Amino acid sequence: MSTTSKPRTTEPTVNIALAQALRGKHPLWREHLGAEQTGVFRDHSGLKPDIVIRTPDMQPVVLETEFAPAHGVEDDAKGRLGLILTDAADPVEQAIAIRIPRTLRHGQDDLAERVAAAEYDYCLFFGDAAAPDRWPTAGWLTGSVDDIVRCIEHAMLSQRLIAESLQVLEQAVTTATRAIRDAEDLGFTGIEPKLGQILNQEPGEQTNRMAMTIVANALTFHSVIAGTHEVPTVAELRRYSGGHFQQPLLDCWDHILCNINYWPIFRVASDLLAPLRVETARRVLDVLTTAAARLAELGITSRHDLAGRMFQTLITDRKFLATFYTLPTSAALLAELAARQMGVDWTDRERYPKLTIADFSCGTGTLLSAAYQAVLARYRQAGGDDSQVHQAMIENAMIAADIMPAATHLCASQLSSAHPTVTFGNTRVYTMPYGNDGHIGTVIGSLELTARFSAMALFPTSQRQVGGGGDFENKDIMVAAESVDLVIMNPPFTRPTNHEATNVPVPSFAGFATSADEQRAMSARLKKIRQALKTGRRKPAGHGNAGLASNFVDLAHTKVKPGGVVAFVLPLASIQGSAWQDARMLFMDHYETITVVAIANSGSTERAFSADTGMAEALIVARR
Repeated sequence: MSTTSKPRTTEPTVNIALAQALRGKHPLWREHLGAEQTGVFRDHSGLKPDIVIRTPDMQPVVLETEFAPAHGVEDDAKGRLGLILTDAADPVEQAIAIRIPRTLRHGQDDLAERVAAAEYDYCLFFGDAAAPDRWPTAGWLTGSVDDIVRCIEHAMLSQRLIAESLQVLEQAVTTATRAIRDAEDLGFTGIEPKLGQILNQEPGEQTNRMAMTIVANALTFHSVIAGTHEVPTVAELRRYSGGHFQQPLLDCWDHILCNINYWPIFRVASDLLAPLRVETARRVLDVLTTAAARLAELGITSRHDLAGRMFQTLITDRKFLATFYTLPTSAALLAELAARQMGVDWTDRERYPKLTIADFSCGTGTLLSAAYQAVLARYRQAGGDDSQVHQAMIENAMIAADIMPAATHLCASQLSSAHPTVTFGNTRVYTMPYGNDGHIGTVIGSLELTARFSAMALFPTSQRQVGGGGDFENKDIMVAAESVDLVIMNPPFTRPTNHEATNVPVPSFAGFATSADEQRAMSARLKKIRQALKTGRRKPAGHGNAGLASNFVDLAHTKVKPGGVVAFVLPLASIQGSAWQDARMLFMDHYETITVVAIANSGSTERAFSADTGMAEALIVARR
């Protein structure tokens, strides 16, 4: 009795097609992705991983595949952890197991197209090779090739190296700050006031640490761009100056500012380095340049907000400004949820520079940078080289505003770091006025934009536009009503009522050492803006007992266009508290496809998406 069976496609054949699909999703993967190769691992030359991606300066990621039900694919993926590539020093830390759908086993007509269009089950293994973690802990994720690409890009960031880098930065900043304190103890008392003046902060230990963090950030960025645009390395400057290289370094940064770009990174750092006496500068630069070299060696300097993380822990006015740092994982999640709701044809590469993405409470730019990375990933997945759109995106698409001058510089630095060697002109990153000035009266930062097409003129706490060619006076930040594609924010949580401190009249406006009269005037200014939003029976979202975050919901609503998306990190009370009722009604009346994400766990800090808030939070995403 004869039987017939259909020819079956082998796993290696599918892997070759899958590898080809992945190469088209990232410009660097075209030359740095291999499939079905031997001689890949040191001391294990006979092993043949299914797919290996080893992008320069990023962690390698191994993909192991098997046709469903794929009983052995998880063990295959776990078995790659801890192995070292032949041309690498660090072990593989992350591997992805993929179940190939059975529909790809039969028939090879249009196989490449079918592989690219298929849905796959996958999971990620990471951590200790002897006892790895699995994500998700049970079951499988299901998604397209693009979903696997996003997983790969996140897996290429080593959490081990991030933790080590943060420790390196923290130790260096602590040591550098000690040098400033020693100079003060020796009688050189003019340094701390100068640093405070530059950063609009009260002089002291925290301000000194903020200053050293910014200088360290500039040195690290210097190490990234050295070798391009005729910029010498820090080591070269140090060697040729005999060790005392404060002035040669300042001269080099001045050359960068005047002839190349990167004003956001190097201008404020130069201002902070220049006042240091020679011996103090030597001690500071000795430790910070060593740290910058190590950070560059660890290879994550262009992808993570290490300086921003540390900076946020040092903000003197955190209690009253409520400038809590958004955790990178939270930022990535919120940005991805928002990008998926934007309704943009991501295959239209001409569309990207015409987008507008705004964060009017940007801090060091963690959320805005995450949104930018989510957009750039889609540009790559559409077959484009995102370095070619970087200049136009930075100049036109990305809008950021905050009242902290140093924070906006770090925000611009983060955005620049996506492609640090690509020059650009002016950015749309602004430091907003806050407080009272004799010329323009009382102003309340970005919330001034709620009832305006543009904000008002410069005053001493500096509404300035941070640009590639200069940090210059800019009389207007222009953001038209209903003009923004995505507003993404983790706004301040403090309340205009005196619930935080009995000796502070209006805690939400107590930042930057504002006087009691200024605080009351700013509260009155906010009330006036809120009243102007009332139209008919519609009440604005802003409510005194809900806190300033509710007022930023109004700001986002006035700026997002129909079809655009708002994305927030808000207190958990926003989804159930009575003071947030008007905000919820605004969402219900004007928005659709509303997504709410909260973490169910015990203890408010374990339910937070921000660092150190001490309260439960929720992510809210909605399309207008």
